[in-house]
Amino acid sequence: MSDRARADFQLRREALERRMQESSDNSQRLVEESLHVGAATADELYRQGEVLDRTERRLDDIEDDLKTTRHHIRGIKSIFASLFSRSPKHEGKVEEAPLGEERSERLDTSVVREKADLMWETSGSEDPVERNLEGVSRGLDQLKVVAEALGNELDRQKPHIERITEKTTRVDDQIRDQDRQIRKILKK
Repeated sequence: MSDRARADFQLRREALERRMQESSDNSQRLVEESLHVGAATADELYRQGEVLDRTERRLDDIEDDLKTTRHHIRGIKSIFASLFSRSPKHEGKVEEAPLGEERSERLDTSVVREKADLMWETSGSEDPVERNLEGVSRGLDQLKVVAEALGNELDRQKPHIERITEKTTRVDDQIRDQDRQIRKILKK
């Protein structure tokens, strides 16, 4: 091989190595960004779960208040019908799962953040491309864990949302019925 051919080969090889290094740097950067997005998503899902918990508890309280209101409406009807007042009976509250149990099933966002931070520990390899590829591989493994955790949290929240939808429909129906009853009483 001539000197010129060797020089051309060496230049092409160096250019290829630079592109490989740039590509592996970019891949590593993208995986790191994805892990941070995953951690932020985990935080948001956790907050969303807290909101769902509060919403469901408030709907339970509203249902209890509507039961009391229903008794008051019966009392008012009774007053108008026979001038006799009845005190409302208080029905028991619907038992909820203890909040601690729900939280134990929840996505632990600190673990997600730890995984994102631990990803970039360096290996013993001196080749920067090899180190980047090892980091990308570890990062992809961790992204898989984060994705599974996010999927589990979404699966946990789905029945919660379904219960809230059912309770909201039931509460709305009760409010409409009680409103109709009160309007009927007031017309008498």
